[in-house]
Amino acid sequence: MSPTDAHHKPHASFIDLHARAPADVREVTGVARPAGSHTCKLTAVVPNLYLAKFDDIKDPLVFTALNLPVGLVVNAGAANDQCPTKTGYYGKDVLVLPLHLIDDVGDAKAFFRSVNAAITATLAEGKAVVVHCFGSVSRATVLVIAYLMQVLAFTPPPPLTSAH
Repeated sequence: MSPTDAHHKPHASFIDLHARAPADVREVTGVARPAGSHTCKLTAVVPNLYLAKFDDIKDPLVFTALNLPVGLVVNAGAANDQCPTKTGYYGKDVLVLPLHLIDDVGDAKAFFRSVNAAITATLAEGKAVVVHCFGSVSRATVLVIAYLMQVLAFTPPPPLTSAH
């Protein structure tokens, strides 16, 4: 199925998860993050689509230094200027899409369609995309997962029922 197929339907488990009330999800995941660092460095998820924590890309010259042809940075940490990057921050040819999401109270679903369209268009131009929030734990990650599932039709493996 083509990534641009407008009739693509998301995987059923994706729909089911987001049809649940946020309180139900928090009953499973809890509201406190586990101790330790759970962030990731600038990482290629699929070719030319990267996930990052803000600290690793806050230098305006980082993409030039890495010889990474970035055309779009999705800033999922723009709320309250947590991650203050805007268009022009990384150079005149890099669009920054600021999303005002706050952990645990933001609704990332509201951004799926626009973010997926921006990622698809940028990748079609042969440029790279970096999606980040402050720690790359939840906001940026959920946007990348939505892209993988809705646009690339990625189907996650079945959940583990037991560990050996």
